[in-house]
Amino acid sequence: MAALSALINREEPSMSGTTSSAQARQLVDDFGAAFAKKDFAKARRLLHDDMSFHGPIDTFSRADDYVASITRLGTMMKGLRHEKTIVEGDEVAVFYVLDTALGSA
Repeated sequence: MAALSALINREEPSMSGTTSSAQARQLVDDFGAAFAKKDFAKARRLLHDDMSFHGPIDTFSRADDYVASITRLGTMMKGLRHEKTIVEGDEVAVFYVLDTALGSA
């Protein structure tokens, strides 16, 4: 499983000036849907430039590097299975299993 955190593009703050848990969760869900459809341009638009990704193989701290990697990974991807989402304020962590021709990770 991999954890994707701080992926919120904070251009749409709530009335209080911070992104709500519900908004954060929706952005992460939208990213997951774009990733699953291999719509990497849309996925990139949803990422904050300094997002972080921590997975079993790679770690990224820049959105462009992460999207380049998942775009290459997309050529092998057969599916994406959501396992769990954890939301604390405007921070969201997603755990999923990536199904590839070589197996699941």
